[in-house]
Amino acid sequence: MLKIDHRGTGLVLALLETLEAGLKPSPEAIREICSDPGYVFLLERTRAMVRQFGGDEAGMEGLTTSELERCLSDYAEGRAWQGHRFFGRFGAALDQARANPPRHREIYAAVGRLEPGTLEQEVLRRLPAGATIDSTAYFLAEVHSNAYAYQHNLVVSFWPLELVGEQPTCLGTPIEAVLKHEMHHIGLRSVLPDSQSADGVPNSPEELVLGLVGALSGEGAATMFFTPYDAPGSASPFPWDKTAQDLPVHYRDMETGLRDLLSGRLGLQEGLQTLLARFLGAYEEKHLPAIYVMGVDMCRRLVAERGETALVELLRSPAGFLVAYNEASAQSDGYRFSQEVICAVVDAEERGQHD
Repeated sequence: MLKIDHRGTGLVLALLETLEAGLKPSPEAIREICSDPGYVFLLERTRAMVRQFGGDEAGMEGLTTSELERCLSDYAEGRAWQGHRFFGRFGAALDQARANPPRHREIYAAVGRLEPGTLEQEVLRRLPAGATIDSTAYFLAEVHSNAYAYQHNLVVSFWPLELVGEQPTCLGTPIEAVLKHEMHHIGLRSVLPDSQSADGVPNSPEELVLGLVGALSGEGAATMFFTPYDAPGSASPFPWDKTAQDLPVHYRDMETGLRDLLSGRLGLQEGLQTLLARFLGAYEEKHLPAIYVMGVDMCRRLVAERGETALVELLRSPAGFLVAYNEASAQSDGYRFSQEVICAVVDAEERGQHD
């Protein structure tokens, strides 16, 4: 069951309203923010991201609730922040938010009117049989620009939200669509083998390979179903057409990366640093990560040849998805991965299932 929790944002809005009234928030009010489950979860996820992308231990140690409490206390007192840079960005976001507190209250009220049960049922129809969604969507006043899933929960950044009519939107996309996209990831993890569903750093090049192919299918399906950046009339800021023009380059680079990982020419750490940046980061300042564009292209070819139901069931198996895509691509004159890579990915998945 999906739950929506925006209490953490409400506590932060109350703190800002106290400051705007010329008063000082109490230490208890600040501690209440820092102990809120959403902010505890946010810091846990941020530490995991530092670890995954090779950050130092000192960077992780500074991401604590006590450091957040110190940051908010300094902010309330008007002291310049000298601590962890993550909280420096947090303070800058608070400065921007103080420009229009009544507007934030309107958006906060609109978030409270969302109907999680309806959203959950819409997502489950696009997931393999047996999928479950038992998670909380935390709406938090934090520094990330969008929304993301981590473990079994998700975080939505409150500050970028705007109202279009009475509908909260995030970067031009209705927040309900954003939630369904992220919920799809969570539901998909519930039906994947443990070796594929674990969050954190891959333990081998083979796990990284399966993770990359799984991201193609998972991000592609969630985007195609719920947040199509190229939909007519879309207000998305992402330049889909410009990024899609580079699809041949993306496919060739993915082929090379998978082959290099599976052959041992590219080690795990180098693969994490180069391939995740290449496919999950902004591509040549075009902003939309390549893996989204590739994933949508692959999923659309599969749906055109086999239908939506077949695609949904294929999401269970990265190797099965890749094999089926290659077959569909042969019919639609799209990019085809080499048989060498296809066989190696299938072998990697079979070994993982028997470990």
